[in-house]
Amino acid sequence: MRELKLEGMGLLNASASQTIEVQKDLNTTVNLLQKALQQIGTHTDTKHLSFDKIAVKGNSRYGLQGIPLEIFLQKINDSRTKVVITGKSDDIAGVGAKKCIERLLTAYQTYSSGDIEEIQYMDSAPAFQKQTGFTKKRLFLYVIGFIILLSIIMNANKDGANSSKSNSPTPIGKAYFGVGVRSNYYTKMEISLDEDNKCYYSKFIYNRYDVVTSTILTEGTYTIENNTIYCNLYNGQTMVFTYDAEEETVKDQNGDTYYLDDPSKDK
Repeated sequence: MRELKLEGMGLLNASASQTIEVQKDLNTTVNLLQKALQQIGTHTDTKHLSFDKIAVKGNSRYGLQGIPLEIFLQKINDSRTKVVITGKSDDIAGVGAKKCIERLLTAYQTYSSGDIEEIQYMDSAPAFQKQTGFTKKRLFLYVIGFIILLSIIMNANKDGANSSKSNSPTPIGKAYFGVGVRSNYYTKMEISLDEDNKCYYSKFIYNRYDVVTSTILTEGTYTIENNTIYCNLYNGQTMVFTYDAEEETVKDQNGDTYYLDDPSKDK
């Protein structure tokens, strides 16, 4: 049984929680969750509240954010345990907290499986990636993307009052984020179209353990005809996107949708 809740939907102090029942006894579940916490961050405290209730605390990171995690465990019977995991983050809708909970449960399930090959594969990931959920390159791109987005917003606010242009939406000067899910992997993509006729494209391919297996970073120039965007990349490839002005989205040739300036959709 799984239950996911999001609270505090503002920019700061948003929280996420998830409830599961596992087919293991209380002590075994505690030990596995402590190991999982060490895998994605640190295990800071364990308290036995009663003979059938235990509280575990730890910390992880999502990018530059520190994410405190609290885990409450209650014995259901000798072979079943209820687990409630709560995290807090300083972002929109608790995205950082939700991502850390997902990473914690992935690590827990890997340890719980007892599959030595999978455990070794998980342990072999770079320490920075395990602790933050990001590769260094990916985090750098997010920071740069945030700076670009902030600059776009500030310029839009400054020029908006004096603008005599049409109110029709345009993809120029904007960034779009998307995700593509396949049978045994998924991708996270970004396409940016600046006002100097340059386009920037990035793509990260993840395996089922949330580990980056391939990275594409490229750029070029673009042209727009009606609602079609042609990105002529410097590597000789041409990427074609369809722009939806009403929804403020673009769609690539694989049918994957990219959303406007919203990293929370990149999940």
